[in-house]
Amino acid sequence: MATKRFKKNFGTKKEGTPNTTAVDRISKLPDPLIHHILSFVPTIDVVRMSVLSRRWKRVWYSVPALNFSDTDHMDRFRSHSRQPRQAFHNFVDKCLKHREKSMRYIADSVITRLKLHTEYSQDRATVLDNRLNFVVRGNIGELDLSMKRDYFVKVVYYRLPEAILNARSLTVVKLDHLMIGGMSSVNLPSLISLSLTAVELCDGALHKLLLGCPALVKFLLSKCTGLLNPQISSSTIKFLEIEPDKTYETLKVETINLQSLMCSGYREDTVNLSACKAIRSLSLFDVMLDDKSLEDLIFGFPLLESLTLTRCFKALIVPEKLRKICNSPWPNLRHLKVMTYCALKKKRELRDALYWVSPSLETLTIENETKGC
Repeated sequence: MATKRFKKNFGTKKEGTPNTTAVDRISKLPDPLIHHILSFVPTIDVVRMSVLSRRWKRVWYSVPALNFSDTDHMDRFRSHSRQPRQAFHNFVDKCLKHREKSMRYIADSVITRLKLHTEYSQDRATVLDNRLNFVVRGNIGELDLSMKRDYFVKVVYYRLPEAILNARSLTVVKLDHLMIGGMSSVNLPSLISLSLTAVELCDGALHKLLLGCPALVKFLLSKCTGLLNPQISSSTIKFLEIEPDKTYETLKVETINLQSLMCSGYREDTVNLSACKAIRSLSLFDVMLDDKSLEDLIFGFPLLESLTLTRCFKALIVPEKLRKICNSPWPNLRHLKVMTYCALKKKRELRDALYWVSPSLETLTIENETKGC
């Protein structure tokens, strides 16, 4: 009697059994989409993926962004080297060298964004200068540079090379924990967004920097040292965020086309906003408002549409006598948020005063903060 033979099919999935077969869906995506996805991945991971196949090796040379961070990478270098920090710097230099070389013979090997976050030591200043010259040679558009120092050694900031302050291709720049100064010229005609965090610079350097950015639209100034009486003057800035350092004596803002302002530690006697009549969105944190500064705030921004205030409960209760003789100062205000540490015992009185100030409100939020009280 003939015996039936059944061919085993190892590729089929049995009913009720999950299919654990690995499927490479990423490789099926078009190259431009893969390049975009990998532009947000740490460069060390992108390089490691290049060994998967010949196609992935080619992909690495076309990723438009380089992302280097010693805090993200150090654990990986520590397992392969007794000097992980030096190994990290060697990796950065090697990557920049290979990518600059590939830009000469691969048509789509273009770098638009460079991120470099590393701990700074004074003996590496020349090496960093050489790396940043790559920004100019490669016509890079976005630069994110952080040079946080070792807090157990003497404070020494890395001075930003003047070549970067004259890089015509830059459109977005983020600088953290370094120094700007001693430059003879600043020419950043394409710069749209500038962020300075814990940067050391003097009043004159800030003034010269802003003069050299004729297209600047967005500016962040946070906890920068060395400034005494800084002045932010620009006819193009529309979005401004300020977190003043405690050493500022005064801060004058002359941005006639400013539409959005976020400012912490606001004090009317320190921050002068009298020239900013076009503001539509205003957020003030840790504010100190007396009667006069409240009056200046209420009547100084006639186009205001959105307002967020913190820790100013008592000052916002506008006297009823004043409401009877004055018109509402913010007829265009649509959104208002007030946060205070004070107990909201007079919440109804506060609400009525706020609706008089802005009769067209669509949203009103009153919150009581307890953290840090």
